[in-house]
Amino acid sequence: HIWVRETGKQVYLGGYEREDHAAEAFDVAALKCKGSKAKINFEIQKYEELLKYIHTITLDELVMAVRRQSQGFARGSSKFRGVTRHPNGRWEARIGMPGSKHIYLGLFNEEQEAARAYDRALVKLRGGQAATNFSLSNYNEQLKEYHLDQHQGILANSTAAKSAAAAGAPPPL
Repeated sequence: HIWVRETGKQVYLGGYEREDHAAEAFDVAALKCKGSKAKINFEIQKYEELLKYIHTITLDELVMAVRRQSQGFARGSSKFRGVTRHPNGRWEARIGMPGSKHIYLGLFNEEQEAARAYDRALVKLRGGQAATNFSLSNYNEQLKEYHLDQHQGILANSTAAKSAAAAGAPPPL
């Protein structure tokens, strides 16, 4: 975890089997949040390449990239999240939902194809907070759909609240 002053919250960086990997994850997040003056575990020279482009990504993108490297990132029989090898040899993509439910996304010949299907569906569900296998920048169309759905949901709730108020009923929850 790292404390992010701007949000007033701790941010989870993943679970690591090796202490040095956890320390590197912390360092990367600290450098993003606090710049080159951050107190880090390793020498700043270790991160010279990263420092050249760290300003081009958001904190959320960086945190998701760091989490993807952790052992706490569920993978099953595949190296990708949301993908498992099916008994017929093909790759199954599905999204786990609360209450041990799953959204089945299909069977795919290629493991990466299944991972992309998982990513696209997850971004439609969770937007920029989705823990994708590949860079979130690959899913701009799905992000647009997510934001449009969110906007339409807000408008629908607003319309329902106005109708309820006009009828003298309490607004919907």
